[in-house]
Amino acid sequence: MHKTYAGILGFLGFSAVALHGAASGGSAEVVLWRAWISLIACGTAGSIVGRIAAWTIEESIRQQFAEKLRQHLDAEKDSAETMAVPEA
Repeated sequence: MHKTYAGILGFLGFSAVALHGAASGGSAEVVLWRAWISLIACGTAGSIVGRIAAWTIEESIRQQFAEKLRQHLDAEKDSAETMAVPEA
């Protein structure tokens, strides 16, 4: 997931800076240098955001699974206790 975010945000950063530089009439060397720096910066930020997003999703799934397992084990325990009690 983090590689996808890095690629998308890096591309968007590069494109935005390149288009801005071209529209403002900057020299190709300066525009490309700034666009490359933006690609690195936005790609790094995208990677960090992607890792945080993946961790958040995994943690949510882990908590949901633990809760469902806890409910299932409690239900099994209750049914075992009910079956063990002799009826009078």
